[in-house]
Amino acid sequence: MTVSFYDKELSLMRFVIKEGDEPVNMEVLLSTLGSSKDSAVRATCLKALNEGLGGAMGRVAALSLSTVSGSWHIENKERSYKNLRTQRNLGNNCPDEVVDSLLVGVRTAGVPLCKRYYALKKNILKKTQGLETFRWSDRNAPIDIEGGKKEDEKIPWTDCVKIVEKGYRSFSPRMAEMFMGFVNEKRIDVPASNGKKGGAYCSAAVPGIGPFQLLNYGGTKRDVATTAHESGHAVHDVMAYPKGYLQFHPPLTLAETASIFGEMIVFRDLLEMAKSKGERLSLLMSKIDDILNSVVRQCSFDRFEELAHTARQNGELTVDELDKFWMQTVEEYYGKLGDADAPFEAYDDITHLWAYVPHFHHVPFYVYSYAFADLVVGTLYHSFQTTPDGFEGRLLDLLAAGGTKDFAEALQPFGLDPKSPSFWEDAIKAHLGGLMAEAEALAAELGYSATA
Repeated sequence: MTVSFYDKELSLMRFVIKEGDEPVNMEVLLSTLGSSKDSAVRATCLKALNEGLGGAMGRVAALSLSTVSGSWHIENKERSYKNLRTQRNLGNNCPDEVVDSLLVGVRTAGVPLCKRYYALKKNILKKTQGLETFRWSDRNAPIDIEGGKKEDEKIPWTDCVKIVEKGYRSFSPRMAEMFMGFVNEKRIDVPASNGKKGGAYCSAAVPGIGPFQLLNYGGTKRDVATTAHESGHAVHDVMAYPKGYLQFHPPLTLAETASIFGEMIVFRDLLEMAKSKGERLSLLMSKIDDILNSVVRQCSFDRFEELAHTARQNGELTVDELDKFWMQTVEEYYGKLGDADAPFEAYDDITHLWAYVPHFHHVPFYVYSYAFADLVVGTLYHSFQTTPDGFEGRLLDLLAAGGTKDFAEALQPFGLDPKSPSFWEDAIKAHLGGLMAEAEALAAELGYSATA
């Protein structure tokens, strides 16, 4: 009941971005925050969001989180679970030590790369947009390098199909044939239209009937990547259907394997299609933004939950406590202002941002699953690049297993041990580190190096 009230209040929130304009909902506000090339607009959006989440909304969020974390603690105690995450880990069919290794690996290898990336992004924004102070509101700012492809150059759906089919075929003819089957059988609802649900997703439905995809295709490079992503889910579904309705669903830790792998292949093709170094750098920066939001950002969310759930064992949570935990987490993962390696120069208007993350209320300790997906696929893709022989068969076998194998067992054919912290550190260095090296080299050529 408390969570339902939180959801309702959050959905009713409205924000004014510019004085005199009509109030907008949170989806529009967050979209503007992440897409505007005007730093003042981004700062205004973040301030409006943070102020809106304070006051009554903050108290509602604190009460809801107190209720959820209190119930979680009672369940853990009654069932004698070993730690805060065990309940979620069992649902994900993943041993505690694997999750612990992931979180250690991200703190050890991911955080330094994160700081290095934002130092580069800060320098690029200052040189291309005249940014004076690198604030939290600039974290997801779009990078538009001079010489890059014009925004109004759209990719028609027919070309998108060719790009995705070509990318899939370069790895697996079988995956390419399945993708073309989805297209020809009209299993993909493609265009954006009035009254249509926003975003994109793939519905597995049931074996023998599904899968089906919903897109809102607008012709951007991101839309092409989204098509590859959702089609990867559809391929995973079809491969696992023979396991039957009760066992074809993969655990959350493996559910994004085919989707992100397909997206990564197509991303590489889009990089090769880039007509200038500026466009290539813009693509790389956008991809790294996405990975950091999936890996470091989500693990920082997990850390916030850890602090909140631990404190809840001693009494109800307050807004002030949760604000403090949020700021502690930001400093742990993104740097303390003034430190030599801290890329950000201001943390204005972020104190209450914990209050708009619905996962904390609906699925405690779920967020690490996003980091799992990106890093596992990054490791698998690196393995495919270095030792491609036999890789297609091993990956398709993993997809066909559906929900019949746990995470560690599924990775055994690839010679990977996710229980070791070095596995995750190596994954971060190979996946994120490799892209960072490419971006830094291009930035240096174009005169945008963080040390230039």
